[in-house]
Amino acid sequence: MSQEVSRIWVETSTDSLHGGEGWGLGTCLWCPTTDRKGHHNNSYDLVSRVKKGDFVLHMHGKKDQAAFVGTSIATSDAYRLNEKPPKPGQWEWSNEFWRVDLSYTPLAQNIPVMASLHSDEEKYLDYYETRKNNGNGRIELFYNVSTKSETPHFGRNEKYFSWLDVATAKALTEYSFSNGSGSQSESKKESKPDTAYTTDQHPAEAFERIGQKTLRDATLENYNYQCCFPGCRINDLSFLVASHIQRWADNEITRGNLNNILCLCVLHDKAFEYGYFGLDDTLRVVLSKEQSKQNFINAYLKTSLGKTIDKAITPPSSANVAAHRLRKNL
Repeated sequence: MSQEVSRIWVETSTDSLHGGEGWGLGTCLWCPTTDRKGHHNNSYDLVSRVKKGDFVLHMHGKKDQAAFVGTSIATSDAYRLNEKPPKPGQWEWSNEFWRVDLSYTPLAQNIPVMASLHSDEEKYLDYYETRKNNGNGRIELFYNVSTKSETPHFGRNEKYFSWLDVATAKALTEYSFSNGSGSQSESKKESKPDTAYTTDQHPAEAFERIGQKTLRDATLENYNYQCCFPGCRINDLSFLVASHIQRWADNEITRGNLNNILCLCVLHDKAFEYGYFGLDDTLRVVLSKEQSKQNFINAYLKTSLGKTIDKAITPPSSANVAAHRLRKNL
């Protein structure tokens, strides 16, 4: 991240279409540059400090139902814009906005804000009180604490933009990894590769791993938990891979789209990655002139020449498989 590693930005929203088309959840951060009276606003000022490459965590939902739902990498610095969103809502009065463009990845499972806070109340309370006593901008934290009663009451910060520190982020990812990973059946979960959180990871990496689990789980379901190569019947989840057709680094637009992902076993994933085979626009297997040094692999792939991959709920797009053929000279 380009910002100091002690801080991760947090966006709070209650409407996924916040701002309208091209301005919604995961597309960008946006807010007026000042409040209605033209004064500085702590939350809005924080948005102005976001730099390209910064890590953003998205909190979505109303009050006690709020949850962390996804992560983003800022693809631009914050910039001023004299253009209103299609649906500015209560910010119709403003003629100038901050905007930050994002590359968004949903989490495999939402992390409920209140449950995560209550999972380690002492830690969150101590940190909050330390910042309060030091006069150190506690209003910028993603949560607040009321100590008017004998039992502290936790709540989310209702401000649009806030942040959390590395220690708090680690607590959230630890909570996520220790509380399951989605809606698969228990038998399916038991066969999945280990996704345990490691304490030496930066929280950004851990949140990205949770996001990657979304793609894997969705891909497995899309192909009925089986390698889609013709005739391959491998369905052991430990040997299945969410294989990108257009590489993650090559095309931001296709990232996370199911029509850009195949479910392949580890053998066919490597063969596809190396370009030993590809798919035509009707999803039939085509072979490369460049062959593996292992003759049995070449012979095995040749038996499926011209055959169609197994059907998926969301099939690969012809544009994506064509891009793979072009890149591998197929």
